[in-house]
Amino acid sequence: MSMSGGYQPPPPGGGFQPPPQGMVSTTSNNDATIALVAGILSLVCCGFVASIPAIIYGNRVRHDPSNPQQGFGTAGFIMGWISVALSLVGIVVWVIVLVSGGFSVSTY
Repeated sequence: MSMSGGYQPPPPGGGFQPPPQGMVSTTSNNDATIALVAGILSLVCCGFVASIPAIIYGNRVRHDPSNPQQGFGTAGFIMGWISVALSLVGIVVWVIVLVSGGFSVSTY
């Protein structure tokens, strides 16, 4: 039987299935903005308080491929982790200063 023209059977195993049309994002553009603003605030003045939301919202945006503002989410995520690292370094330095006797000035 010749298969010139006409119907072609599907490839074995089903082949590639395209994603369904009209797929909506699981995150909003507000999540990316929240991550970016919280990341900036965590570096400027708020430390741990703002770094946690920056990391959470940034991670949510980074894992949503249909969100058009992934750059903002990634930036907030990175700034949040930088703030956590800087805060931990600050705490370690503070503890070392306290254990070593603080900033004492010796007078003779």
